Formats: sequence, C-alpha cells, structure tokens
Amino acid sequence: MDNYLQYVPVVSVYAMRGCGVKGVHRMGDLTALAAFSYLLGTGLAQGVKHSSKVLRPDASAHNSFPSGHTMTAFVGAELFRREYGRDCPWLAAAAYTVAATTGFLRMYNNRHWQADVAAGAGIGVLSTSLAYWSYPYVRGLWDKDGCCRGYVSCAEGGVQFSFSLQLVKAGKDQLAALPDFTFRDGQRGGDTEGRVAEEEPVAQNARLLE
Repeated sequence: MDNYLQYVPVVSVYAMRGCGVKGVHRMGDLTALAAFSYLLGTGLAQGVKHSSKVLRPDASAHNSFPSGHTMTAFVGAELFRREYGRDCPWLAAAAYTVAATTGFLRMYNNRHWQADVAAGAGIGVLSTSLAYWSYPYVRGLWDKDGCCRGYVSCAEGGVQFSFSLQLVKAGKDQLAALPDFTFRDGQRGGDTEGRVAEEEPVAQNARLLE
C-alpha cells in the first residue's frame, strides 16, 4: 500500500488544479518546482543511502537510511502546503497526514527504522523548501522568450539606479547584448525609464556571444 500512498500528495496537487483550484504558481512553474524538488530529494537520499549502507530491519539490503518512500511523500505534502496551504489549510494537513502514514507503514512493514523515516521526511521538506527558495532566482534569469537577463542595482540619495544586461537573439546561433537602464526617484515618487538601443541592427553593433 505504501508503494502507492507515497504519490498521493503530489497527485493531489495536480488534482486540485484539475478541479479549477488555483495555486500560487502556474502549471508550468509548478511542474518545474515539483521536478526540481524531487531531483534534489532523490539525489540527496540516494547519496546518503549508498554511503551509509544501513541494514534494513528485514535484513534484505544495506540501504535503509533514509526512507525514499517517506521522502517522496513529504515532497508532495510540502508542495501541496506551499501551493494551497493558505486557502485550504485542512487539505494541506491531510496531505501531511498521508505522508506521515506512508512513513508509519514503512516501519510497520519492517522496511525501515524510525530514524530512516524521520530523515526521509526531513529531506523531503528540505529539498522542496530549497527548490522554492532558489526557483525565483533561476526563473528571473530567463524571460518567457528564452532570453537571459542579469541585474545590478544601487541606491543613493533616494534615487535608485539599476542596470540590466539582456541577451537577445541576433542570429540563428548567436545572442546579442543590449544594456537596459532604469532610474527611479524615491523622493518624488517618479519613475523614468530608458532603454539604450542602437540605430543599426543589433547583430552589427552589439557584442555577439557564442
């Protein structure tokens, strides 16, 4: 049963979206976050498994610590909480209950020790938290057109100046760099923006990056 129960929380995340309940992120971002969370969790859990080589309670293998099933369940539960916990706290609690039940069943079926389950739960929550923390930075580097942007900003005397380097397509296999300047006057509450562009084609005037 626990082989299937571990996936119930993450399936519930998409079931909520299918029922028309909007979460914090759009479907594409949600899927990226889920994939990133599971990638982090699986990599960490498997790395510890193969390095610790703890014998399972049933003596079937030396890969007991931590519990991969519990990690999978808690990644899904934390995804559910972050997407729907504010509007549906009881459902988020239910997702965590399912995840905890998965861990309990792993011990009940004599597949894991208590420490294995606790570590699996911690890795699941931690990997999801790291994914949500880092995703805005990764996502901010790429706009919806697939162009990479970097930002540098500073403020002095109430006036904020920011500079961004935008990489735009200049050819079939090339990118061109265009600087973008933004000035913000915090004292007057004004906002003046200007883009530096060249009159000639970007491919001829901007520095081309391979």
